[in-house]
Amino acid sequence: MIEQVCNVCGDSLADPVFSTVGEKSITSLCELVPTASHVFFCRRCGHVLTSPMKNIEAYYSEDYQILIDSEEEDQLVSFPDGSKIFRFELQVDTIFDKMDIPLNAKVLDYGCAKSTTLRKMCERRTDLKPYLFDVSENYLPFWDKFADSENWAVFDPKPDWKGNLDVVTSFFSLEHVSEPVAMMKQVHALLKDQGFFYCIVPNTFTNTADFVVADHVNHFSVLSIHALLVRTGFEVLEIDQDVHYGAFVIMAKKVDSANLDYDFPSSESLASAVNELSEFWSGISRKIEEFEQQNDLEGAVAIYGSGFYGTYIASCLTDMEKVVAFVDQNPFRQGLKLFGKDIVSPEKLPVETRVMYVGLNPTIARESIRSVGCLADRNISYCYL
Repeated sequence: MIEQVCNVCGDSLADPVFSTVGEKSITSLCELVPTASHVFFCRRCGHVLTSPMKNIEAYYSEDYQILIDSEEEDQLVSFPDGSKIFRFELQVDTIFDKMDIPLNAKVLDYGCAKSTTLRKMCERRTDLKPYLFDVSENYLPFWDKFADSENWAVFDPKPDWKGNLDVVTSFFSLEHVSEPVAMMKQVHALLKDQGFFYCIVPNTFTNTADFVVADHVNHFSVLSIHALLVRTGFEVLEIDQDVHYGAFVIMAKKVDSANLDYDFPSSESLASAVNELSEFWSGISRKIEEFEQQNDLEGAVAIYGSGFYGTYIASCLTDMEKVVAFVDQNPFRQGLKLFGKDIVSPEKLPVETRVMYVGLNPTIARESIRSVGCLADRNISYCYL
């Protein structure tokens, strides 16, 4: 029996609702790690969590390097209608649409990596004062290009920041934190009275890959977001599930004290959604295996998508020799390699390709493929997750 305690409300949890098959998992950087992942559901607060990887602190300090090949390297966000936008652009547009940030505000990007979002915010609003914090020194060359070194910190925020910041942001960072309560208490201490916390985290119920990402400790729900924030001294202003597809956009305000007597709403309806996710991922490996056997003699194979879903598909295939390429519309991915295979644009898909596994979010996968004009007349058999 695997013992696990909810890292939001502290309840002891029952057996995992999902475990990966064998000693193998995939991280958010699409790296295979030789350990199983175990996912739990807390019926008290509605939180979903994965047991933290071994030596997770060292992993983020030394090994985790996201989008560092260039200053502008970015990821594409896809929507159900087939439209796409680069993530940093969407994040900047969204925060300015939602927040009336005060003039000359001190804005801390918490867990910021190279902090492209805050850099672009400062390009639009030159009055903003950027502050940066992360647990890795890998991003210092990026910080040095737009922020004063007195206003950045690695491993621990600076003591003189306490109670001195107008806004703290967290863009796709909180899902990685094994102790989110401790983080939010720290954010509370850093903010001025009535200061604002602005956060984006994956929505595992619309971005199903999040459920099995090995280094995403937290898979938040609306219920667990409320529980975390209210119990650490915040008033929840908004949780938007639409503007950034596959993610929650959260706004909260610092209040005087935490509500430790928070009345947890029922999580029963959420439990069925969690079970559906577990059943989906339990059947994926079998579906890929069956499709591979049925199309064994069809010819060359490609995988559409070089992110998490594409990596997951590749890890399930028994014969990677037939894979001639990964296909990706993101120009920052094209020209790279994954599993020793070239990542190419759809227009450069090898002509001999007869089978394609679609490594995209299942909720948008079919529309995304239909929107790629150069694939319309190709004689290809598709496998959708």
